[in-house]
Amino acid sequence: MAAGSDANLRLTSEESSSGEAYRLLRGNVSQTRPDLTNDPLWNNTDKVIDNQALFNKEFSDCKQNTEYTKGTATKHVSELKQCERVTDKSGSYTLKHEYLAGVVRYYDGPANVQSCGEGCVDIWLGQVGNDYWRGNCTIFENEMKFEVIKPEAIQSAQLVYAKWDDYMQVLVGGTKVWSGPNENFPPETDGACELDTSWETNPDVNMTSIVKKGGVIPFKIRASVTGRGEAYAKLRILYDPQEVISNDNWYPPEAAEAVTAVNDGACQGKFVCNKMPDVDENGCAVINGTRVCESSFKNKSPASGISPLCQEVSVDAQCNFYKGDMQCYTDAQGNEQCPTNSDKTCAVSHDMRVVEVPVSARFAVEDAPGAGETNRVEVDFLAGTYRNTSSNLRSDGYVDQASLDVMCKKGADGKRLPQRFAVSSTAIWTGHKFAPNTLTEDSLNIVQMPTCDNGLKMVVDVKDTGKGTPGAFYAHELKLKNVRIDGESFGPQYCIDSANKIQNGQCSEGGSVTVTRGVASGCLNLKGVTVCPGDDMYNAMKPSPIKGVDKLFQNVKVQGCVTGGLNLDTCTKFEADKQCGFISRQCVDGAEGESGKCYVTEETWDCGHEVEVPTSTSNTSYQCDGPVRCLGTECFSPTDEKSTDFGYAAAALQIAQFAEHDLDCGENPTDTSTDHNCKVWKGEPMECKKAVGGWVDCCEAPDGISLMDYVSLTMNTISLTEKIGIIERAPTAEAAWTFGKELANGSSLTSAWNTASGRESYCCFNSPLGRIIQEQARPQLGRTWGDAENPSCEGISVGDLAKLDWSKIDISEWIGILQITNNYPTADKINLDNLTGSGSALNFPGANRKDVLTRNNEIMENVDVTFPDSRNATEKNLRGTFTDK
Repeated sequence: MAAGSDANLRLTSEESSSGEAYRLLRGNVSQTRPDLTNDPLWNNTDKVIDNQALFNKEFSDCKQNTEYTKGTATKHVSELKQCERVTDKSGSYTLKHEYLAGVVRYYDGPANVQSCGEGCVDIWLGQVGNDYWRGNCTIFENEMKFEVIKPEAIQSAQLVYAKWDDYMQVLVGGTKVWSGPNENFPPETDGACELDTSWETNPDVNMTSIVKKGGVIPFKIRASVTGRGEAYAKLRILYDPQEVISNDNWYPPEAAEAVTAVNDGACQGKFVCNKMPDVDENGCAVINGTRVCESSFKNKSPASGISPLCQEVSVDAQCNFYKGDMQCYTDAQGNEQCPTNSDKTCAVSHDMRVVEVPVSARFAVEDAPGAGETNRVEVDFLAGTYRNTSSNLRSDGYVDQASLDVMCKKGADGKRLPQRFAVSSTAIWTGHKFAPNTLTEDSLNIVQMPTCDNGLKMVVDVKDTGKGTPGAFYAHELKLKNVRIDGESFGPQYCIDSANKIQNGQCSEGGSVTVTRGVASGCLNLKGVTVCPGDDMYNAMKPSPIKGVDKLFQNVKVQGCVTGGLNLDTCTKFEADKQCGFISRQCVDGAEGESGKCYVTEETWDCGHEVEVPTSTSNTSYQCDGPVRCLGTECFSPTDEKSTDFGYAAAALQIAQFAEHDLDCGENPTDTSTDHNCKVWKGEPMECKKAVGGWVDCCEAPDGISLMDYVSLTMNTISLTEKIGIIERAPTAEAAWTFGKELANGSSLTSAWNTASGRESYCCFNSPLGRIIQEQARPQLGRTWGDAENPSCEGISVGDLAKLDWSKIDISEWIGILQITNNYPTADKINLDNLTGSGSALNFPGANRKDVLTRNNEIMENVDVTFPDSRNATEKNLRGTFTDK
């Protein structure tokens, strides 16, 4: 009543489409309506009613057949993991500098290279001297080579000087380019052998094109001598003095990276030049006949304070940006934590891959007359059957059939993996065949849980509560899960060794071994099951590798007898895990130096798994044996956008259901005096801290949280909210959403090259579905997540929902989650009563709502549908309701 009164008051004046429609309907009540009994509107209806016999004759042989085909589809359920790689370049290195200076260099033979000033180099070809050959019309030769190493820097090359006695030739690659004093060269040609002259001249031969080809150039000096003589020449090359350095390379890479880390401030360091060419008072050196200065290098030395002429540098680097005392913070329990990140501390992790395998049973047992009876029901999950062993009372049930190999999986050693069954949730089953005759009293007592040893058999007692009604049914739905440890590992080994030294009293400096996660003694909760020392699941687990520490620890902090204990790469375990796939890599905010080098990189890996989801598709056909030969799509092919996959369609329908209950319209959504910008799937920004490179990680998701329990709680909350909201929108609808978080995160470094604690910022959503849709909707809407300092977690406005291309929104992950948590709505789990009767959200406690077929049958019981008279009379009476009398 209160909800109706509120709606009446609000819609009377509200400026909205709902308000307009409400006032239109209210206004029509007081208006005079015309008599529509004989209106042409009814002509087609009159023809059908008056000729009903014809229609019966033509269509009497038409049948509609709907076939359902069952199958499976593979869906991926993500399990995202974050890890870090820290770049620590601490150490001593030798940084070498290799470069080529000049435009030419000596290669072979009697030749030398000299500087002739800036941008100028002379190459002497042949043996410089006087009268070093003796002969009588004798030919002497000198061969030499030089290499052009920077041809693009050469501006010109000219043969500018030659000295000889008696005849001389200059050849390049076997081709003569000049001869003197004439073309004679006895005895190979005519002419006097003795000229009695020592010649000296400028040949002025342009050799630029030859030299600019680059590479090794072979020269030959030939002389014809009678008596005593000599022969040599000079080649002058002019070049661009700014282009004299080539192949400028600092190596090896690890030494260059250490220098970069020091320059970025990530490390402290010292540089010393160990090898340097001789330099003049201006700091310049002559190399290959070329004057080379620091300004000749286009790139500066990467080592601060070191000349680029230096050819070898010793580098000492110490990187401490992630070491030492972390900034204090307050943990989730309200306690202040001030941890130290040190290489003298390490941690042993007990990693467990815990999976939940769902199975469910539904059964209904009739309440017998009287009180106090107990019906014992045996459930066999291997056979997929149930049996009432106590009475012959009417019953109904549906049991999932399970595989012993799947439920009781064995490891590589052939031994059964640690596992245990637990109840995930219980509920009243409203989908049995005797519904809606369902008692809402809890009458269930589980006598025996299914185990691998008993063949997956469960025994349940259904007790009469004394509040039942004979003929009604105690009906229950039990969702169980088999919690199994599919894999265990302990590490790292060096930290295990350190812990055992301490435990055995072999550590001279003392030390401590402390359980920081998991339990040091007692029982551990893993996804809803309690594992205790001595039970079957505990005994099947691997033994603890640390003396005196129970196997139920999940993280042990070790201090003492530890060196190099920092954890610089937390991603290796995901690389080694075949179940994990790489997703993305990004530099943590604040961890990038001016050089662009990233010193803390965060990676995201998906360690999820594939799920086989049952599917049920429908196909409808029409068979007409009479005059009408086709119906439906037999004679035409219309475009049908409906999904024929029942389960997928039902899961997609939940998007609207979740959107309604995740709607945020501000602090006072019922206030009609102001406009509301309503948004769905709003996230909440949160953050946590971790020691970068260390063992303190408050961002690691705690073990023991059950996905099945979480999703079941989500579903139950929605169901509760719907039932409350139909009567009156109550505050409990919002309060019921304060559990559980789904994450989309980014990271940042809280200090620049001081002790680094990483902060991860998250957008936390109320359900996995909210996160899944947000991840795909944001790119379509051109929105980002912001950054770690300012995460953007706002919801999607109602107006923007219409802008989304929903065909590109993939909900397969959500379907996979529903399947593994036993909440996937297959056709086997849905019936008319679930949709429209006592199982509907429209049913109130105690209302015993009837399904739509039952209600329609009751309505039609007293209706005489004899054609044409009775039907025609009924039609005319119906028309009369449109007349104001």
